[in-house]
Amino acid sequence: MAASAEYDPDNLTNSDVEKLLNEGKLTPIVNAKAQGGTWDNITLVGYEKDNKTVTLEAWSACKHCKKAFRTHSKKDTNGRRKNFGLSSQSRHVQDCSAKIDKQARSSQQQKLSSFAYVKKNLSHNFAQKLKLAEVEFVVSGMHSFAAVEDRGLLSLAQTLISIGVNNGNVEVQDVWYGRKTIQEYTVMQLREYWNKVRTLIAEPIQRGHVACTTDLWTDDMIKRTYLDFTVFWIDSTWELRHSMMRCKVFEEDRKTGENIKKELEECFEQFGLVTGDTAITTDAGKYTRHHHYKIFAFC
Repeated sequence: MAASAEYDPDNLTNSDVEKLLNEGKLTPIVNAKAQGGTWDNITLVGYEKDNKTVTLEAWSACKHCKKAFRTHSKKDTNGRRKNFGLSSQSRHVQDCSAKIDKQARSSQQQKLSSFAYVKKNLSHNFAQKLKLAEVEFVVSGMHSFAAVEDRGLLSLAQTLISIGVNNGNVEVQDVWYGRKTIQEYTVMQLREYWNKVRTLIAEPIQRGHVACTTDLWTDDMIKRTYLDFTVFWIDSTWELRHSMMRCKVFEEDRKTGENIKKELEECFEQFGLVTGDTAITTDAGKYTRHHHYKIFAFC
């Protein structure tokens, strides 16, 4: 970071602050005057200037996920700011997934501390067994070597360890769910997620604060084409949010405008969007109008 870095708090958005935090150009600062409560999970924001840490006025951030919040308004003509309070931060902290995951891991580690193996302390015998099991996973399933570092796989392995700690040395076949059960459960979770997003975008749809993106792509292995559909909306606090809603096989051999229109109309109907009034962005370059859809490129 350059020693001369300086940022104007009134010319930054929430997204700007979050990006700068993730890039390390801004850093969380403990509020020395805080009296606990929400401030246990929220920090001030600052940056280095001339080898000193300077506080970025009017901004705070979640210490767990680095989501940014305005604590005060922009300066008025008299150079004063309006205090926004900590209501938004308090609501966020209650539902912050990073905080919840951290607490769950901490609780789990405390429970497992006297039972679970620490990798660096594994005996030679168990270390060899673990390596062979990972090799078998890669080879028998034709997975990439990177798959053994996948977060989902590690979460699954940690869940199995937790089951073993709480239930003893069980046979994996006795607790493992098969493909049919997992497929049904996945569909159930997907429908619950769809319903949640439908609820979130209902009001922005009425205000005209919704846009969509869509893209066609083909996988390199079996040359199967997919169409994905993502919704963007502005919530009641004027924050931009988004969610991928569908990614399905594009059955038509011909990728014509008419065939794409048919697929998009199904998406629009499923999620309560209005054709003709909802903007659609693509990653192609032209601005066109086709069957009442506004299709334009991101700048």
